[in-house]
Amino acid sequence: MQISDLMGQYSQTTTGTERLAGTKGVENLVSSLRALTKGNIFEGTVSSMKNGQVTLALSNGQLLTARMDGKVSLNVGQSMFFQVKSNDGAQIAIRPFVVDGNGVNYTLLEALSAAGIPRESKYLSMVNRMMEEQMPIDRASIQQMARVVNANADINVQTLVQMQKIGIPITPENAAQFENYMDDRQAITEELDHFIDELPTAMQSENVPVGQILSTITEGLADVPEGNWQGIMQQMTEANGAIVQEDAVQETVGQEPALQKMAGQDTAQEPVLESEIENSAQQNPVVPHTLGAILEPEQLNHLNQMIGKLLGTETVNYTGNSGAVEVLRDLEQVLNDPLPVEREHLEKLLSSKEFKSLVKDTLEQQWMVKPEALISEGNKIDKLYERLTGQLERIENAMKTTGQEDTTLTQLSADIRNNVEFMNQINQIYTYVQIPLKMSGQNASGQLYVYTNKQALAQQEQDLTAFLHLDMDHLGATDVSVRLHVNEVSTNFYLEDDGAYALIEKNIPVLEARLKKRGYQCSISVINEGKNVNFVEDFLKKDQPSAGQLHRYSFDVRA
Repeated sequence: MQISDLMGQYSQTTTGTERLAGTKGVENLVSSLRALTKGNIFEGTVSSMKNGQVTLALSNGQLLTARMDGKVSLNVGQSMFFQVKSNDGAQIAIRPFVVDGNGVNYTLLEALSAAGIPRESKYLSMVNRMMEEQMPIDRASIQQMARVVNANADINVQTLVQMQKIGIPITPENAAQFENYMDDRQAITEELDHFIDELPTAMQSENVPVGQILSTITEGLADVPEGNWQGIMQQMTEANGAIVQEDAVQETVGQEPALQKMAGQDTAQEPVLESEIENSAQQNPVVPHTLGAILEPEQLNHLNQMIGKLLGTETVNYTGNSGAVEVLRDLEQVLNDPLPVEREHLEKLLSSKEFKSLVKDTLEQQWMVKPEALISEGNKIDKLYERLTGQLERIENAMKTTGQEDTTLTQLSADIRNNVEFMNQINQIYTYVQIPLKMSGQNASGQLYVYTNKQALAQQEQDLTAFLHLDMDHLGATDVSVRLHVNEVSTNFYLEDDGAYALIEKNIPVLEARLKKRGYQCSISVINEGKNVNFVEDFLKKDQPSAGQLHRYSFDVRA
């Protein structure tokens, strides 16, 4: 839009006096407008529109005519602000001035003037967001918020205002996570999946302390999953009428030196028991976290061959009953041995699908939670995140010792740790947690919200409202809303998938019976539609007063 005619309002003259007054008025107007520089903001009201031109009434009562460029929609009587695009002394180019996509409320300009803050876009956006959040916009509040904005130039102004309102400490890491949560990009399960996929690739780089990393990811885990041998022993006893002592099995199967076993040097008793165990295991479902559960038979043979070549032998004798952790710990011992290994054989092993599968299964044991564990272990999530952050930090440090500080893996690790720290910050006020779930055949993402801040809950006993969000491959997005009043439970299931809806509805009587057994009266409904929850608007701001209806001048800009 360009100002093309500053004298339109004075074109009709009947007397010399009127003509002189009009001329004087034009001189004042021209002087005032010519004094405007690029970036200056002024207010105008649309007086009339005709033949592609619009007449604006200024706040001092004067008029100016501007030519429409076809990209702006205006209405007669509409008040709005304009910003000077350029001014060469002869012609001034202007454009409608917007803040956050909307026309500017005059209050914003007045508030900035009263606080002595420049009428710049970032400060107008700041005050605009403060008004929307029902924050005070007195002189002291605006100046304090302006200091926060100036101290965090790389963080979005609206993000800063909202974090300040909610009480979240302002750091670049927290701001990045806050925006992830606002945009529904917070799922920690996806971040963990990406890290798990990336780690074996990163371990292929030369000089990376692979043994140190293997030690980190296997810490605290059993070589062979608990209970693996107990069921097998029982079946052997029933089938053969023989009593096999548990300590003998452990001695011959679980206790032999790793390097001796890898090189194929078996104990005297092992061939008999190993054979019996394998025959028995074929009649049972495979045990999770064993090689038989993770690898196909040909992959197991290939793994034995690769490790054998690494050791300078033809093969090793891992079986389907060997644990994934057991193999990785054995490799750790080999790589920490002073004797060097052939780099070619090591790279082939580290880049193999078999090795990646073992690492993936081991990390999922560490970082994914089975739903039943949430019931049996009350502090399972606390322990999970404590272990997760510690292990990630040690892996990062191991990578950095080789100069690999800025890699995809270290960035993923930092993002995950920042996400956990952000959750810790949120949990100072609210109860919120993400749960990386290990479901049958898939990893799922769960989020638990409790819609009462901890301070309010401590002050008085009140109803609890919680919301659980799950993303699963086969059931799709599943949302569960729960309200608890004493021993009365009201629950709504929201499912978009028709099959999931039918499945849940069919099993509602089972859930009702279990809740009744625990002493709860319940009402449960299943709704065949999605329920979207915005983390910031629907959760963090739930206890804050509603902003009500906001009134502002607005206009439409069409690109």
